[in-house]
Amino acid sequence: MIFVHFCALFVFSSFPNPQTRPKLITQFFVRCDHLNSDCTFALFELPGEQVVIAIRGTRTMSQLFFETMSAFIPDTSFHGLGEPKMKHTRVQNSPKTGKVYVLFYEDDSAFSNFHPAKFEAATVKKLVNSEKFQEEETLKWNCSEQYFMYHKALLVNDQNAAKFIHDSKYPMPMKMAGRKLNMTRNDLEKWSEKSREVMYQACLAKFSQNLELRKLLFRTKGMILVEASGNDAIWGIGIWKEDPRAQNEDSWHGTNWLGIILDKIREELWDKPEFKNEKEEIEKENVETRIISFPNPQTRPKLITQFFVRCDHLNSDCTFALLELPGEQVVIAIRGTRTMSQLFFETMSAFIPDTSFHGLGEVNYYFSMTHKSIWPKIRDVLIHSNYSNHDVIFTGHSLGGSLAALSAFESILTNVRNESQVKVVTLAEPRTGNRKFAKNFDKSVKYSFRIINGIDVLAHLPPCHKDYRFLPRVDLPCDPRSRDGPYHHSTEVWYPDGMNETAKYIVCDGNQGEEHFCSDRVHVTVSSFGKGITDHRKYFGKMVSQYGNANCNQNRTFDENEGFLGKLKIVSELINKVI
Repeated sequence: MIFVHFCALFVFSSFPNPQTRPKLITQFFVRCDHLNSDCTFALFELPGEQVVIAIRGTRTMSQLFFETMSAFIPDTSFHGLGEPKMKHTRVQNSPKTGKVYVLFYEDDSAFSNFHPAKFEAATVKKLVNSEKFQEEETLKWNCSEQYFMYHKALLVNDQNAAKFIHDSKYPMPMKMAGRKLNMTRNDLEKWSEKSREVMYQACLAKFSQNLELRKLLFRTKGMILVEASGNDAIWGIGIWKEDPRAQNEDSWHGTNWLGIILDKIREELWDKPEFKNEKEEIEKENVETRIISFPNPQTRPKLITQFFVRCDHLNSDCTFALLELPGEQVVIAIRGTRTMSQLFFETMSAFIPDTSFHGLGEVNYYFSMTHKSIWPKIRDVLIHSNYSNHDVIFTGHSLGGSLAALSAFESILTNVRNESQVKVVTLAEPRTGNRKFAKNFDKSVKYSFRIINGIDVLAHLPPCHKDYRFLPRVDLPCDPRSRDGPYHHSTEVWYPDGMNETAKYIVCDGNQGEEHFCSDRVHVTVSSFGKGITDHRKYFGKMVSQYGNANCNQNRTFDENEGFLGKLKIVSELINKVI
């Protein structure tokens, strides 16, 4: 405050008449980077209907370091008037082939089927088996994935799935519904024949009816569009965009059907008379300008506030944060276990009878107690007039994951939100409740993903009741017949071998309970216990607690032996050496 006043008064001291000197109206304190640096500015008033905005300079050494390092980070667009270089879509000029490849995958890319795009289009009549859908019907769609999966459901005459897909607001539930369709071999063969036609119609309508998306497509004129998905060798190339082999067709592992369709649509729309003005506008740009023209949507959550809640008999801290996303969405992010005493309390609660959750199953005593402590605050946030209509993403790590799941379920049961407005994405979530709770949770919370890293040992606590029918196997699965034992809800995404950008993952949708295809099959021994603890603390290359404490500083180095769980890891390794 003193600094801003001093600078302003120094500048304005040249005004000889006190009546003409600026009058300080107010100051604004703004946190302006990932280090929460202070970018304060002041508002002054001058005679003659003039105001002055005075903005402070760099304040700390860490902020200065961040500024200096940002010189090595690609620039971003300023209203299209500068050189935008930060891309979710990677454009590569291959020296080997001489071609320019537009490599895309994430839903932030305009070329992804997950990218939001409202359009109207009729169903593909000759694909449909159901008499109900024989008449071509023009419907509204919110992304091309929706149109695509809707037709896949029509192919097998699953009208319930088709309705669910059309009513869904987000692409992932659409995709999951399409994956779960009961398709015969004949259905699969027919879909393989017709799916490209459906995709063509979806993308044609998407780019025909959306000006900004069409301009982006036109800017790839003379380039090759490539879906660089390492998980898809049919619609994509089976290689991630970071892989140098993505720049050479001879090295691709897939057919790139989506890229080929988009190239075809671009050429068709390019020659249409109604798009002549856009075509001429793009033709005036050189290739270099077009290459750097792909914008980066501002999707980073904005921190609104934090709430500090004492949530157990030890007065442990169960902080949660409220963040806002574009498109009327908020995030409720709940912290995990913080202290050794809190962890001990959690562990001992496994020996205390579970608590009923609205008669829909039993949940762990400690999770229930802490949920009851923080839910009133979360409810107050969600019914606040600023956010009462916002969709909500609940998330958290470890204990925070269980509390996120309970809060999401509670928000639906108490009509604070309907099920279409709720998403759950958790990291390292323990078993929150029993089998009955898990089944009822899955019925109500349609969009839910539990992400598990490697052999994360704490994600499998409290221990489930094992299915001894599989003896003498060591890695016994959880018993789906058990009514009282702890049991995970769906859907699990398991990264068995690391969590970098190209890491493989397995999705288990929970149709068979705690599927043994995912992390439930891992058998943790004394020798692997230390790694199990590290895998619990380290997600997507970051030690979660340390990363948060460092204000999400990307340059922060992490110590796997830090904190009480780090000490527990060291002890386990010493025990392993002794035995």
